[in-house]
Amino acid sequence: MDAQIQRVVEHVHEHHSGHLSMADLAKIAHLSERQLNRRFQETFRMSAQDFIVRTRIQAASDALLETDKPVADIAQEHGFCDQSALCRLFRRHLGETPLK
Repeated sequence: MDAQIQRVVEHVHEHHSGHLSMADLAKIAHLSERQLNRRFQETFRMSAQDFIVRTRIQAASDALLETDKPVADIAQEHGFCDQSALCRLFRRHLGETPLK
């Protein structure tokens, strides 16, 4: 993985719970948004936005396993607008609900 994409990946991992715009990520990488997405496709076989969603789902999944917090709280802490958004994306990407 090249240094430009590595900087973006590190930023996403550190700030996944906040607002991450493609414009800001492109600035971090010193690329256009289109170039950033193309590089993510080449590196990860997914768009930068999909990478953010997967990072959030993984972090929420870890929190579900490690804490007794309600799903709604975990959803808010990991950048999802609400519990239903987490549940919908969790099921789409992992094939099961957060409670399982």
